[in-house]
Amino acid sequence: MEITVQLTIQDLYRMLRHIRLGQSQFLDLVYRTFVLFFVCIALTAANMSITNPVWAVFLIPAIYYYFVYPKMITQDAKKLFKAKDFFSQPIHYKITKEFLVTKSSAGEEEIEWDRFVRMMASKQDYIFYLTRTQAFSIPKRVLDEAQDKEFQALLGQYMHPNKIFRY
Repeated sequence: MEITVQLTIQDLYRMLRHIRLGQSQFLDLVYRTFVLFFVCIALTAANMSITNPVWAVFLIPAIYYYFVYPKMITQDAKKLFKAKDFFSQPIHYKITKEFLVTKSSAGEEEIEWDRFVRMMASKQDYIFYLTRTQAFSIPKRVLDEAQDKEFQALLGQYMHPNKIFRY
């Protein structure tokens, strides 16, 4: 099976967000709960007519998580897209029994299936991790339904089942 991908800034954003924050659904849930808790404290304190605006400090985690951090990741994705010229060129993937072959303007690499630490399947992407912080993404938008099923079947054949995670 062969796949050709033209990455966009949005694809890079999702991949970077996943690498930096979303590797664990549980940790993401804990952080969202933590943020919600602090928003509730801030709203409760504001409703109690506390004259000291210290209660606003409790909004900082929410502002950071929902506004600042996504903006930082978006800026990083834009910088990465501009800095690495191979993102502006199509990337070709070929799946064989022994390797996942990547071919871009930067060159060609054969990656053995055992080399992957994990593969995360989200609603929009397949993210292949070579290390905890080094990964690449194949957006699901480039696959039609039949190709997606074939791709999942091949991953089930070639990757170790304990390395495949669905998000």
